[in-house]
Amino acid sequence: MSEAHLETARRFFDAYNMARPAEFLEILEEDVELHTLREVEKGHDGAREWLKKGRGKIVPRILTDRFFDRDERVLVLARLQLRSKASNEILQEADVASIFEFSEEGGIARWQMFGDPGDALKEMGIGG
Repeated sequence: MSEAHLETARRFFDAYNMARPAEFLEILEEDVELHTLREVEKGHDGAREWLKKGRGKIVPRILTDRFFDRDERVLVLARLQLRSKASNEILQEADVASIFEFSEEGGIARWQMFGDPGDALKEMGIGG
């Protein structure tokens, strides 16, 4: 298992959850592709914009559960949670998964979120 890749994936979620752009961009390659549930964001400008999206009245968090390292990629099973900024009430929750791909230098080159964790497991060749 590549501990460096696992640590980078953990840092991605920490920076995302805390909305810390400098820490977020630090681990992303300049030409990163972020495949969200709705769109594809490219490069640091796209990543910066995505990090800011929807944070006015809603607080998004990705709560990680399990990490798998396979073939230079990392799969993370998680729970996406959207909370009201005003009341802290959970507005929406869903099981999700993410796959990370890394550059030779160790930065995140590509990240893809899956609304169905089973699709991510199949993509990684895990399970039946």
